[in-house]
Amino acid sequence: MAFRRAIYDKLAKLYKYRTILDIGAGTQDPLDILDVCEIRGARCELTAHEVDPRLCADLERLASKHGFNVACGWEQLGKYDIAVVQNILHWATDPLKVLIAARRHARYMFLSQGVVEGSGIVFVLTKILGSIRSLTWKETEALARQAKWRLKRRYAKYPDYLALFA
Repeated sequence: MAFRRAIYDKLAKLYKYRTILDIGAGTQDPLDILDVCEIRGARCELTAHEVDPRLCADLERLASKHGFNVACGWEQLGKYDIAVVQNILHWATDPLKVLIAARRHARYMFLSQGVVEGSGIVFVLTKILGSIRSLTWKETEALARQAKWRLKRRYAKYPDYLALFA
């Protein structure tokens, strides 16, 4: 939690964007983004996106308490200033489609993805939990380029690939 908040504050500077799309949000990430916006005194309009119906129900309960929007599936999405893609590509059936969809809905993308270089036990655990693939930082960046994102700034290659795209 503190790691993501620090990344969203110091690197992504999410508080500078008015509308934020959190793709594959899960239940903690939206709260971390909102915390950063609150700490910085920013008015962020957050939409948490999820495709898992079980997580959508949990997200909708959280959203009613914390004041953000929920989109269950791709068809409900509009346009956003920035998309946050946080550690979901290794779970996605088609990570390229996720990045293309992010491109359709946002002007910028902050991509944070755990990669195999230097991760060791983390990827063993995600494989046990059912992740579909492991990615290197070069594969992650190549997927973003294939989705027509232009690299603006790479912050780290590993153990987490962190970059801002336009």
